[in-house]
Amino acid sequence: MPSTPRTPPLPLTTLGHHRRRWLTWLAGATMWPVSGCGGGSGNTAGLSTGGTGSFTNGTVNGLGSIIVNRIRYDNRQAQVQHSDGTTAANTFKLGMVVSVEGSAISGSVSAGTATATATRISYDSEWIGPVGQIDVAASTFALLGNTVSVSSATVFDGTNVRELADLRPTHWVEVYGYVNPATQTLQATRVEVRASAPGAYKLSGLLSDLRHDRCTLGPLTLSYTPGQAGVSLYEGMLLRVHLVPQPDAAGRWAVTRWQVLDQLLTDLDISEADEAELKGRITAHRSATDFSVNGCPVDARGVSGVAALGLTLGSRVEVKGAVSQGVVRATEVERLEEEDVRDNEFELHGRLTHLDTQAGTFVLRGYTVHYTDDTVFELDGALWAVGLLVEVDAVQRQGRWYATQVEADTDAESEAD
Repeated sequence: MPSTPRTPPLPLTTLGHHRRRWLTWLAGATMWPVSGCGGGSGNTAGLSTGGTGSFTNGTVNGLGSIIVNRIRYDNRQAQVQHSDGTTAANTFKLGMVVSVEGSAISGSVSAGTATATATRISYDSEWIGPVGQIDVAASTFALLGNTVSVSSATVFDGTNVRELADLRPTHWVEVYGYVNPATQTLQATRVEVRASAPGAYKLSGLLSDLRHDRCTLGPLTLSYTPGQAGVSLYEGMLLRVHLVPQPDAAGRWAVTRWQVLDQLLTDLDISEADEAELKGRITAHRSATDFSVNGCPVDARGVSGVAALGLTLGSRVEVKGAVSQGVVRATEVERLEEEDVRDNEFELHGRLTHLDTQAGTFVLRGYTVHYTDDTVFELDGALWAVGLLVEVDAVQRQGRWYATQVEADTDAESEAD
């Protein structure tokens, strides 16, 4: 057994386990509660085998290939693009928010064995700009007058920046995550820190105070040329905009690019009858059974008891179902609570590229991971050394990665980028 000289700031045995309250209705059955936090309704079977394909929208919580919403997608042959359709590199990092279209899913999501082959992956960040006021106690920082919230699951990536306390007002950042349109705040899943100013700023949210040549997004007044957006704008529209990085004399920020975010399935031309899973914020709320998640329209009329969840604009949810005529027809809806974000566990597959048994650390896919007395090792006789192919479950605490479990791995897919 490897030596384990270091102790994490919190017991690893208590981390990475989500406790949720599920309310399940089955045909002819009565309702039964399960203790915990959060809530859900519908058929708890979730995504399974047998569909013609799959669509998943959520955070990259694992690498080798990529793992999104507990589904491991082989991305080696996938077409990769930014959400505006431009080609992107087939390289992903923890905390990115992606949309994945792929084959039917094999195995079980709930058992952690779900796999599929990705055919197309789309991704983008939400906000880019200068760091403003930082409030470590509140786990927030400002960006162009808007609030970014972070958690222990937020991945920071930058020179000498591992957590919120390392951030400085001299930094510029690119932030991935989920916008809460009810509060115009962004729950960050990944924060990439830059030392130099970007060529353009970026924001997303709901459009308001629409006029002939200007509008409002959060606290900012935007200016534009009539017809520039290429679509008919309306108040309450979910948009992502690129901005000239300096306001004009009147304090207005000029828009250089527009992206409509409330028609994601249509934009991606997702095929019919796909299995689907969405995880994020309600970005439009038309009724208890008619809403959008991350810009994807959801029809939850087939989910008994969904009204009891009390979903509103900005609620954090997980939805499972199938795609039909550009809408996710939900079979299961779960309301997520804060601990579902805080206790996120990550998964890394690949070969050890560095090992320090004295410090109790190893490097896997560029991430330095600590192991401790609480780490469970299942090496099946394999030599604990550089080059070993492993599967690692890990959590983030105070800007450092801690392994909760290390297993020897034999899957060639684990070496994929």
